[in-house]
Amino acid sequence: MTVLRSTGKASTDNDLWIAYASFHGGDYERARTIHCPWNLNLVSMTRLRDLENTYHVTVSEKAQMILEKFIKNQLDIELPDELRVLMVDKDTLVGALNAAHDCHLLAIDNKEDSIVSRAKKDRDSLIETIQNSELKRNRQKIVEIEQYIEQQKGEEDEIDQQN
Repeated sequence: MTVLRSTGKASTDNDLWIAYASFHGGDYERARTIHCPWNLNLVSMTRLRDLENTYHVTVSEKAQMILEKFIKNQLDIELPDELRVLMVDKDTLVGALNAAHDCHLLAIDNKEDSIVSRAKKDRDSLIETIQNSELKRNRQKIVEIEQYIEQQKGEEDEIDQQN
């Protein structure tokens, strides 16, 4: 298995592929930090979908070329039994590839939903915190104003008593 490493440069194709591979490997945090250190946003999810589509097209083309060679017995390598099952005909192979592609897109969609719901939750929490802070500040100011008014009334009463 090849180990991919990030170069540290944001938004390069290499890093996007590493983020893509990390995402499908289940390492969502690595994918997020490589691709978008602050927040994995909807634009990057669209980019992941594009990468998945490109990957699917590439794998499909290669698999069909291998299928043609397999059918003609022109393959230089021996295929594992699991792969031979898929090489029965073109429909079986395409069906398996499409199922894998759909599964990958579903994983991306689910993660996007998770990110969106987390962002909404964070937003709502921030709004609630700000509202509570403003309410507390407002109440403190009202108390200060009431104290100031009472102080002014007291001083006014003292002045009236002196006159």
